[in-house]
Amino acid sequence: MTDQKKIWELQLMRYFITHKGYTQVRFIAANSNVPQENDTWLANPNATYTIIHITQNTQAMNNSRIDIIRQQAASRCRHRCHQQHHLLGTYIDNSEITSIAVYPGGPLPDDVLRTFPDLNMVVFDVNDPEEEQSRLEKQISDYAMKNNTPRKRAKREAAESMSRTFIIASVISIVIYIANFLISKYFEVSSVSASIFLGSYYKAFVIIFSDYWRFLTAGFSHGSFFHIWCNIMALYSVSKIVEDKYGFVKTMAIMIVSIIFGNICVFIGDGNQVALGLSGGIYGLFASMMVIFWQGGYFRIPALRRSIFSNIYMNILISFLPNVSLLAHLGGFVAGLFMTFMLDKDTDKSLKINFAVCAVLAVIAMGYMGYKHFYLDKIYLGTDMEVAKILDKLGLDSLSRNLIDKVTAYYGRY
Repeated sequence: MTDQKKIWELQLMRYFITHKGYTQVRFIAANSNVPQENDTWLANPNATYTIIHITQNTQAMNNSRIDIIRQQAASRCRHRCHQQHHLLGTYIDNSEITSIAVYPGGPLPDDVLRTFPDLNMVVFDVNDPEEEQSRLEKQISDYAMKNNTPRKRAKREAAESMSRTFIIASVISIVIYIANFLISKYFEVSSVSASIFLGSYYKAFVIIFSDYWRFLTAGFSHGSFFHIWCNIMALYSVSKIVEDKYGFVKTMAIMIVSIIFGNICVFIGDGNQVALGLSGGIYGLFASMMVIFWQGGYFRIPALRRSIFSNIYMNILISFLPNVSLLAHLGGFVAGLFMTFMLDKDTDKSLKINFAVCAVLAVIAMGYMGYKHFYLDKIYLGTDMEVAKILDKLGLDSLSRNLIDKVTAYYGRY
């Protein structure tokens, strides 16, 4: 005979599965003599509470099955939920735990209600528990079947394999690349001039117009399809590893600071050049990935160590290819290394302070060297005129005239 508590459990399952994107995780005991875990386990790697444990056992935190859950459930839930674990329910390994009792009309903690504002309306008593059980089980089963077709499963797996950092950076880069292509064709200018118009790093404009924002925007501009394809593919693999460890905000911070620092290195060491591409940010994330591998002890495993060092050698060789900025790669890598150690919560406090002090000294040194290199070794008036031509074609006459007047006045000093 079905009791009301079983209905509450199914009502919660339906709510979390059909409304909050959770999927049920089942555990099979390796030892046949160990009783099976009959409670409900739900997982959603993208949610605040990545794991939810629904149980009718009020002694769930005190009985012996915790050892079974630690050994079997923890590893699987950790695999499903790559982020820091927040568990709504009972105990699992060293996760952050919030234990609550859910029943009709019962109070709920404010932090849980902020995440699930309608949770207190999910459970309620019914007149015919057996009929309601059949209905709820069918709804849950139908929803699972509908959303577990091979096509949807493949689509879901593809989406889960991409980090938000990758999606945002790739979309911005692709949009700018398409705009670059259209502008260069429509206005009959070079791809380089179009990229400068769209935000590529160009030392002349940084000095003459104080376009310091180009140190960042240059990271999302690309000169060819091969260029953007290589960068997006590199970003796809490395950003997922870093974001799973540090989260979206920290990963974006590492990438952005690495892009900026890499282009500042170009400003200091490469003369009046045009620089573009995500490679500085990618090398920053690559440095972060090396820290993750080092902390995880991967370098102690021979097969993984060979694979990691092969990857390192390949990236070093790429940095020395023609038309590739070694300084952008090196600057991005160093910035990523510093950012990772300062943002990593497991880093020793004294080590964080040392890195912070070194970072401040590096910024001061880079500022001084930037001041000493605040000049142009070469002049590309034809490129400047093409940028002015784009402005003129777009009806921005005053901006076009201002550009021509300022560059000719500045070049007149040479």
